[in-house]
Amino acid sequence: TALLLTDDTQIRSWLDGRLIQQPLTGLQQEALAQAMLIQLGTAQTAFSEQHALWLAACLLSHVHGLLPLLTLEQLTLLLSHSDIGVQLLAARLLVSSHLTLSSLPPSLLAGIHNSPVAAIRAAGIALLGKQGAEMLLLQLPQLIALLSLGEPAERQACYALLGQLAEHNAPVVFENMFPLLFQKEAQEGAHQSLLLFFTQKLNSCLIALDKDTLWRLIHARSLAAQRLGCQCLLIRSPLEWSVNQWVALAGHPDRSIRDYALEAFTSHVDVVTEQSAIALGLLESDWPATREFGFAWFRQNYPAQSWTPDLIVNLCDSNREDVQAYGRELLQTFFQREQGEAYLLKLSQHPSLTVQTFVTHFFEEYAAGKPAVIPVSYTHLRAHETSAHL
Repeated sequence: TALLLTDDTQIRSWLDGRLIQQPLTGLQQEALAQAMLIQLGTAQTAFSEQHALWLAACLLSHVHGLLPLLTLEQLTLLLSHSDIGVQLLAARLLVSSHLTLSSLPPSLLAGIHNSPVAAIRAAGIALLGKQGAEMLLLQLPQLIALLSLGEPAERQACYALLGQLAEHNAPVVFENMFPLLFQKEAQEGAHQSLLLFFTQKLNSCLIALDKDTLWRLIHARSLAAQRLGCQCLLIRSPLEWSVNQWVALAGHPDRSIRDYALEAFTSHVDVVTEQSAIALGLLESDWPATREFGFAWFRQNYPAQSWTPDLIVNLCDSNREDVQAYGRELLQTFFQREQGEAYLLKLSQHPSLTVQTFVTHFFEEYAAGKPAVIPVSYTHLRAHETSAHL
């Protein structure tokens, strides 16, 4: 008994090993339990919160004869002890005892819930687990509120009850906890705990998540929502999304999401080719690596016969120098004389001086010696370029 009540790290470690190697007999457990209850009731007994939590776990693991001896009167006395360590030990033993929540006096519960010690209040939360699931569900809003407002011990106790509820009521728990993902982190590490709970206890709900909700997670301002959305996205087939959405994902701040989108382009060339006008949006990404991937993809995978004047002009119309340069490269590579009029009409009023100069020189060569094929738009382009240099 004296060793168990000694608040010392080394002694605790030694006792853990000794009790595992040499378990107490039934008679020894009963004798130790009786002696422990007597000693705990004395005014001189005192120990830290850390020791109280260890002692509760130790007694519950190795002194099974203690719980049957505990009465409501004994626990009430221990909960009113002057030492916080003894109070905490009593609260933890009460949680594991045979006593039902309905058998506990309201004054006793009020004392636990209003304790200045977070670990004791956490035991009060754990006591709610003595109720049936139906009653516990009625207190779901309060449990979730404590995830943002409570101290670490209280949050841990809430997560334990929420996990208990999630075993048979996962959709309800998910629906009520989902808004927390979009809220500002109340305490450091709160979002990490939240994500861990979602992935471990509500994984079935994540797997069944609809596309719109997943898209909302991915593009949320909250990093917690983004991270959870990313985890869900990476196990989904990219064919659940459109090419337009692949383009959007390729511009996401999270690199793993961008990589997911680029892999979709690589794995589904036929799908992308059918929606080339949309796929060209990849080249407008703010991420240089994404644009470089896009240039390489189109050079390698896009058939020459599919480069229409409209597609090439769209590239030349870009505000990005590298995309304009790619458009000019394609124009020189795939230009056909019968398309000259269409190109010139579309590019004649381009705002970029670089594009204007290129088009002017290109079509001077194209129409050399053939004034009949030079449209009015070319004359306008030449005059506009000349005025730009004045």
